[in-house]
Amino acid sequence: MIRFCINSVLFTSVFGCLAVILWVFGAYDWPQLYRREDPYKVSYDGRITFNLTHSHLPETEAEIVQIVRDANNQGRKIRVLASGHSWSEIAQTQDIMISLGKYKGKVSFDSATMEYTVKAGTRLAELNKLLDKDHVAMINLGSITGQTIAGAISTATHGTGHGLTNMAALVTKLKFVSGSGERDVFSF
Repeated sequence: MIRFCINSVLFTSVFGCLAVILWVFGAYDWPQLYRREDPYKVSYDGRITFNLTHSHLPETEAEIVQIVRDANNQGRKIRVLASGHSWSEIAQTQDIMISLGKYKGKVSFDSATMEYTVKAGTRLAELNKLLDKDHVAMINLGSITGQTIAGAISTATHGTGHGLTNMAALVTKLKFVSGSGERDVFSF
């Protein structure tokens, strides 16, 4: 799970309008990300087909821990596929693949500290909708909302604006599953 700081409601509306305008006028076709027949088999641009012989789509933290422990006990390696947004074959593996596609959603929102906690597989488009329901928004976002929050923070995804940070700088806490299946929480 990932907890991060959020900001005002205005940005959600502005970003949402901009995204729709760009899509309507053909500047982006990121809704194609959701039209793919099997988003866990092929990268978002259709160039990379993933080997899913030993793939898992966990829905819970307990499932993720068990998959990691089993792989560790068998001496196997794991690659994590978030949304398949990468242009490279970095997630490709002949071993075990975990997709976070079903490990998504809101965990909590603390309005006093303005900290929002979501599961790592939550796509930014989905996150924006969750935030909007609570009348809050991210302070800065990139133009692509098909990425997962885990992918966005691990690749230093950023928007624009003088003095604004990338998304990873907003993270206040991460729950981490180690290669042996142990859980740990890191606060920043």
